[in-house]
Amino acid sequence: MVKDGKSYGVPFTWGPDYLVYNADEVKDPDSWMIFSDRKYKGKIALWDDISSLYLAGIWLGFDKPDKSALYNMSEEQLAAVKAKLLELKPQVRKFWVTAGELDNLMKN
Repeated sequence: MVKDGKSYGVPFTWGPDYLVYNADEVKDPDSWMIFSDRKYKGKIALWDDISSLYLAGIWLGFDKPDKSALYNMSEEQLAAVKAKLLELKPQVRKFWVTAGELDNLMKN
């Protein structure tokens, strides 16, 4: 990322379970529950992708004890995931689609 002509970092991720954050604003997150912290309201962006379902499944503990269970959730679990994402929606500034959108969000 470049801001005011100065390089600060390069966003790099792989897989559905990653967290990209500004270390000047967020200090050592240790849980996905940081997304529900009200002090970050309007500063959170989620990928507009099926992986957000898996992330909500992790928050709800559907990955325990078998992480592969996230990829085969029941109708009841999917309903709980939907409710969790709707609960989180007021926190979210943007559901981003492209890497360029994510980059712009990190700059601003």
